[in-house]
Amino acid sequence: MTKEEIKAIINEAVAMGIKEHVAACPIPLDAQKQIGHFFGVVTDLGDGDIRKGVEVLRNHHKFISNLTNVRNKLGNTILGVFIALLTTGLLTLLSSGFREVLKKIFTSS
Repeated sequence: MTKEEIKAIINEAVAMGIKEHVAACPIPLDAQKQIGHFFGVVTDLGDGDIRKGVEVLRNHHKFISNLTNVRNKLGNTILGVFIALLTTGLLTLLSSGFREVLKKIFTSS
């Protein structure tokens, strides 16, 4: 077997392996092309250390999650206060209007 024949066999085997890997990989092909960039960003976040970069991402995620929880609780509190004020105002208006109607009924007799 010549050197060129061995090279052709190896190239064909590598091409087949790449095709099988691409077919088996659940990540879309356009996203696969971004994996190197993603790891570069994570490495940059860790000042050249990918492990530190992962920790920075984890801490950032925890911060955003906590911030979202605080926002939700604050929003619910504000909504509750608003509904209480609105209800109180409506009840006050209704009761004062009801009093006026009763006054008219009993004073007109």
